[in-house]
Amino acid sequence: MKRYLLAVILSASATLPAVEYTFAKIADNAAGSPFRDFKPSVAINDNGTVAFAGITEIVGRDPVRQGIYSSSGGAVTTIADTNGNLADFVVGGINLAGRVAFLAMDRTFNYGIYTGEGGPLSTVALNSSETPVRPLHPPDINNEGAVTYQTDSRIFVRQGSATRTALDARTGPYADLIVNSAQWNSRGDLAFVLYSSVNSTVGKGGLFYERAGQITAISRDNGPVTHQVISGGGAASMNANGVGAFLAFTNVFPPQLGVFTATAGGRVATVEAGDKNGSVGGMVCINDQGTVAYSLLGDGGSPTGIVTGPDRANDKVIVAGDTLFGERVARVVPGNFAGGRFLNNKGQIAFLYILQSGVVGLAVATPKDSGPVSGKPSVAEGGIVNAASLAPQAAPAPGTIVSLFGANLAPKLTVASTPILPTSLDGVSVTFNGIAAPLFFVSPGQVNAQVPFELTGASVNVVVRTAQGESEPRRLTLASLNPAIYTMDQSGKGQGVVVLANSAIIAAPAGAYAGSRPAKRGETITIYANGLGAVTPTIENGVNSCGGTCAPNGSNLVLRYAVTPPNIFLGGMQVPQANVLFAGLTPEFAGLYQINVTIPLDAKTGPAVPVLIRQGTVVFSRDDVTIAIE
Repeated sequence: MKRYLLAVILSASATLPAVEYTFAKIADNAAGSPFRDFKPSVAINDNGTVAFAGITEIVGRDPVRQGIYSSSGGAVTTIADTNGNLADFVVGGINLAGRVAFLAMDRTFNYGIYTGEGGPLSTVALNSSETPVRPLHPPDINNEGAVTYQTDSRIFVRQGSATRTALDARTGPYADLIVNSAQWNSRGDLAFVLYSSVNSTVGKGGLFYERAGQITAISRDNGPVTHQVISGGGAASMNANGVGAFLAFTNVFPPQLGVFTATAGGRVATVEAGDKNGSVGGMVCINDQGTVAYSLLGDGGSPTGIVTGPDRANDKVIVAGDTLFGERVARVVPGNFAGGRFLNNKGQIAFLYILQSGVVGLAVATPKDSGPVSGKPSVAEGGIVNAASLAPQAAPAPGTIVSLFGANLAPKLTVASTPILPTSLDGVSVTFNGIAAPLFFVSPGQVNAQVPFELTGASVNVVVRTAQGESEPRRLTLASLNPAIYTMDQSGKGQGVVVLANSAIIAAPAGAYAGSRPAKRGETITIYANGLGAVTPTIENGVNSCGGTCAPNGSNLVLRYAVTPPNIFLGGMQVPQANVLFAGLTPEFAGLYQINVTIPLDAKTGPAVPVLIRQGTVVFSRDDVTIAIE
């Protein structure tokens, strides 16, 4: 299976309610303000304090007076300005103490890296033949005061008076690769992108992180998924849970720029592939709660908005045309094309805006539900459903992945990051008749878990436990079978998560998704499904068919077949059982089933051919899931 489908299948298998935001003005250039304009250079810390580059005087088109400033929406602190010895400012990062790392040019036109918080500045590094500081590489600063900065081929870390080289791509395994977007996370890891500069290094770059001198690949250009050609100009970040977010080009033709996440070892998930709903931009950030924020581009490449996913209704933060501070928004620019952290761990997002009146300003979007979870968890009535079909009336089977909806279910979003699923995430556990369930992710309003295989009987009690207490038991009816097909928009209906066998190509109309095309008669497809029930040989809860990380040669793989073979219907016609090549658990992922089917030569064709699973004689999947066949 192509790993980027994991986001659709597991981590986002049901649509969460839209997040509402409040907006606070940090500064603007309206009458009476000292600012005339702002650079697209912004960073925000976890206290909500914003560092930005402001322009206070313009002569002609030239910003003759400018500086670095910080504010939480009240008084503005001057970090550095042209009344000193510096100019051409670019913000890099701001830590919890309010200390800002930035890049600037001195009066000799020499660039340098500096830090400050409103008093005397500290010089971190000056441009030289050994450390060529350039304006395209702003620095970052962590909460311990360590500053990272980079050249095209090296990454440095300055802590106090000591400087070390975190990466040298002039020689060794990363020779001839170019460094981009070095950024700290809250745990002290240093994430960065390496991309190819010459043909001989194509396939060797990717997203990496460095900790205590050890470099680990999060996602490589030559990985098993199709979208691993990392954009040389794209920013990247990694949260404290080891999940990286980045921009990448797909390897399908024509290539499309998408937003992806990955964990070390190559487990890649798609946030948004290509530009089906509007072009994604050059800025992306992920926080410790797993929220990924990124920019949209309009015609001509102008930034037009900020979103946290592909659903423009539920995932929108702010876009052009919205009303902000009583006026219509013309443009929205988050962060900094060269770096800068514009999303913090409270879910706050700092951005620049242009109103249709011409007013330019800087604001912070704050989620209304960003406060701490309070009170005991509660599971909604009818709130435990098959994670693929989302049908509340369908009783799940043992082994099924279910979505539990409710309130106060977890303090924040936390996603499992190991091949064998844990039974506790961030202090949250779920039990079915007292048996702990493996967890895929937990969040305040939704938990995805696997129903334990060993359950028997017609119904069970389900309880969620957190540090705040435990929920009232929910009685859940069980069935032996509950087949369902995952869908691309996580609604349970519409285009199915069905790919051409041994590929990541979605069997959908051409252009509907990155690289998608209709399946052809006689081709083999893979249907990703849920709830096919017991398997043989049996398997432990939360464990995949490899018992952990799958060996490249498949030596530790044990195929697990569905005890009740499924029947597949395409366009209302049953597929001959001889065409069903495999039905059972997907090797790499716990609880996920796949069915490999060769499409009959007389199958119906069209852009939305219904695909249906039947097990036994009466148990069917939803009849409104489709694929494209030609």
